[in-house]
Amino acid sequence: MSTNMPRIALLGCGKWGRNHARVLHEMGCLALLCDERAEALEQVKATCPGVPATTSIDEILSARPDGVVVATPAAAHAAHATRLLEAGLHVLVEKPLALTVADGRRLVALAEEHRRVLAVGHILEHHPARQRIRELLAEGRLGAVLSARLNRTGLGTIRSVEDVLFSFAPHDIAFALELGRGLPVTVTAVGFDLFGRGIADTAVIVLGFAETAARPLSVQITVSWLEPKKEHRALLVGTEGMLEWNDTPEGRGITLTRTVTEPGTPPTVKVVDRESIDIPEGEPLRRELDAFVRAIRENDLAGLSDGSSGLDVLAVLEACARSAKQGRRVRMEEVTRNWFAHESAVVHPTAEVGEGTSIWHFCHVMQGTHLGRDVTMGQNCFIAKGVSIGDGCRLQNNISVYEGVILEEDVFVGPSAVFTNVRFPRAFVSRKSEYETTRVCKGATIGANATIVCGVTIGAHAFIAAGAVVTKDVPPYTLVEGVPAVKSRHMCSCGERLPRSDGDVLTCRRCKAAYRKTPSGVAPERK
Repeated sequence: MSTNMPRIALLGCGKWGRNHARVLHEMGCLALLCDERAEALEQVKATCPGVPATTSIDEILSARPDGVVVATPAAAHAAHATRLLEAGLHVLVEKPLALTVADGRRLVALAEEHRRVLAVGHILEHHPARQRIRELLAEGRLGAVLSARLNRTGLGTIRSVEDVLFSFAPHDIAFALELGRGLPVTVTAVGFDLFGRGIADTAVIVLGFAETAARPLSVQITVSWLEPKKEHRALLVGTEGMLEWNDTPEGRGITLTRTVTEPGTPPTVKVVDRESIDIPEGEPLRRELDAFVRAIRENDLAGLSDGSSGLDVLAVLEACARSAKQGRRVRMEEVTRNWFAHESAVVHPTAEVGEGTSIWHFCHVMQGTHLGRDVTMGQNCFIAKGVSIGDGCRLQNNISVYEGVILEEDVFVGPSAVFTNVRFPRAFVSRKSEYETTRVCKGATIGANATIVCGVTIGAHAFIAAGAVVTKDVPPYTLVEGVPAVKSRHMCSCGERLPRSDGDVLTCRRCKAAYRKTPSGVAPERK
């Protein structure tokens, strides 16, 4: 092994891992082979004389190579990459980066935290033909690209965990994202489970880009591991020409067809000429690994599919899986946002929704609302325009929060609790100018079927009993019950009732927090 080259370990010596081993060995930087299957390891060892081998990933961590190529089955990518990044190693993960966007985000964050290279094996990004296509597009030889059709089919290895989308489609999705210069707006996918295993063996994807464009790009991708003839083909259609790239042994090459469009109803497209395009020499895998080595040596990610690129592809794959499962078109924002809304929920585009928030079945969030971080809304909740709901609030089922209501942080609202914003409503009298403000302060609890008459303030950590009707302000740390609600006891912030006592200090039996009596109720004892 060359002393000037980074030391690279290979984790995974299966069908594709053997190719990595060959190229890394030729480059003089293969430092260690690892595969938990001894038989796979023996096959690769024979082609890489002198390279140590192990069946334990712990040996990689002990050897401290400069980088690791992960070529294990896709289901193990996230776990392996996590261990390696946490150990401070540079990592190239074969596609896909992971099987969920959540795992992909964690890997990207880990790489940033440890300042390590995280690359993804989108090998066709390094294909000489792809480089030539980039040049042709940059020269404007096709005009504006209107559509692309990408086919990747053949009689391949049938997977038992990931479906054909995650196995075959990443390369073509990466190509589509390059053509669209970013993520699509919409994703539609149909999967066909031909063996009844719950895993798609054939799939068709349609990606829609930039809906605001006059002639938005549309990309169709077909993938299958159950077709007798291998086909890797791309067809790009532009305003001034068409490009076909065939990457199968029969007819391999790029053909550029120049066209003109004559106006009419319908318009007529005529061929002007056809041209065979030369493709430079070069092995894609060698180019990819050269880029990985350069990134390690020079901290230069140019020409390399980094973790963010892999995460974008993974997000599209997750949108494809969701579309195929639910039988509908999925908007990419449903996947890329860091909060969740059930498909039956309606969330206005102007609503501000915090990270980690979950909005469940049949909820409606109107314009201009603010939902904080980690809010949970059970089914059939309505949030009116302009309402503010703080971090960590929990709204159970069948709750309407109207204009004028403010929920501070960590408020719990039980099922079917009722808020109002007008004291004397009439169907035939508009009283929108009379909306009153109702404030529920931090940590308060409102029980099931309670009614909160507008214009009141419910103090911090107050507790409204189930079925109570609140008609006036409730002091902090106070339990109220009944119709109308009246003060019953004092409450600890942990939710325990404070003991009755003639003394000035009340101590919670559960958490031992102390409260001092005040003219308006109680307040936490200052330490």
